[in-house]
Amino acid sequence: MHLRSFTTGILLCLVVALQGQSQLVRNFYKDIQLFGGVGTTSYFGDVGGKDSKIVGARAVFDNLDIDLWQVRSMVTAGIRINPFKNTAFTFQLSPVYLSGNDQRSNYESRGYSFNTWVVEGSFLMEFYFADRITGLAPYAIAGGSAMVYSFKNNTMLEQSQWYSGNSVIFGLGTRFPSKTRFIHSLDASFHFTTTDFLDGMNSAKNSKDIFFVLCYKVHFQLYTSWYYDHKGLIR
Repeated sequence: MHLRSFTTGILLCLVVALQGQSQLVRNFYKDIQLFGGVGTTSYFGDVGGKDSKIVGARAVFDNLDIDLWQVRSMVTAGIRINPFKNTAFTFQLSPVYLSGNDQRSNYESRGYSFNTWVVEGSFLMEFYFADRITGLAPYAIAGGSAMVYSFKNNTMLEQSQWYSGNSVIFGLGTRFPSKTRFIHSLDASFHFTTTDFLDGMNSAKNSKDIFFVLCYKVHFQLYTSWYYDHKGLIR
């Protein structure tokens, strides 16, 4: 009698667990998108830039001098999962090209320059400020990445080896209205790395390197449990 009650209890628990798992899967995979994108990159670190004369803001402005002559490119591809209308999760792989030199900086006489390839795999969360039912939906980005990189500077005859590192990512973006399964977005993000060696140079102050990405993406809605009305709004 006790064995039968125990077996019945186990079976009931399994049924409840399977139903809960099925409901979780249905909720999580409400909307799945594949995407590809292209963008521009800017490097901030020990190479280039001008020292700020504002003492209180020097740590910020020294690292955030944009050199338009050294803007480079990146590509990305990945998958976006939308379990809720105000939250999305993104997994992406991004080859990133960075460049910098001492021209037009406080260290122009040093004459240092570099080029770096970064391959970054990142996990991001997108938090929408407006429900995506409105069509145009700005969002905040937060996440992290694992990356490998290899640099070459003007003092080397051979390419360097590959190094590994991580980054913490913060940014903003917006999703544009769409009446089809193709959805467009634009986002901008800062990548705060855990290395001071992206440029091949370790500074005395050991400040970590940063790079900035502006990326335009085209998403294809692989699957959705929502649908569009004649205005192109998700219900």
